Amino acid sequence: MTHELSAPVAPQFLIVPGLYDSGPTHWQSHWHRLLRNARRAELGNWSDPDPATWSKRLGRAVRQADAPVIIVAHSLGCHAFAHWAKTAERHDISGISGALLVAPPDCGPDAANPVLRRFAPVPQLALPFPAILTASRNDPYATLVQSQRLAQLWSCRFIDSGEIGHINASSGIGHWPAGLAMLGRLISLAGFGRQDREFSRRTFAAQEVKAAA
Repeated sequence: MTHELSAPVAPQFLIVPGLYDSGPTHWQSHWHRLLRNARRAELGNWSDPDPATWSKRLGRAVRQADAPVIIVAHSLGCHAFAHWAKTAERHDISGISGALLVAPPDCGPDAANPVLRRFAPVPQLALPFPAILTASRNDPYATLVQSQRLAQLWSCRFIDSGEIGHINASSGIGHWPAGLAMLGRLISLAGFGRQDREFSRRTFAAQEVKAAA
């Protein structure tokens, strides 16, 4: 599904961290500093999350946006977003133009961290906008098969990110150029105009120069 925009407006990137938040060397924090119109969803209770509270606060962050929203979620933040999307009002969902969901963990009874089990069962829904779900082959919190099943359950395009752990600061990927490429693809899938794709191209090029310095 491609969203057609009636005006040449740049998207707002809503960064949704997972358990324990994303530290200063996490790619989400790099992107927060890099991308124009980027905001971080302040879900709170980062080490002791409650699904209902996170969903409520995420919904508030979506409603506060003054432009079409592209979700950039990591780990448990992906599940928080899915829980919100499952019960969100139609007019709130219409504010989302796309979602990049990175390394969602297994939240079942065998989850590596018992806190993750609070977010079970996994919401069953077909996201009504373009979405990409990417995962690593050696993620300690989910198998590749589990991630592929989630992508199918949520109607996401799936991208295999190779062997880079939980795709976090410990993965040693810095600002994660491959992820930025996925974000660029998502922007295009979301139906943004040439002006917005050019905006994204300039942003990514600027980060490449910064990384090489």
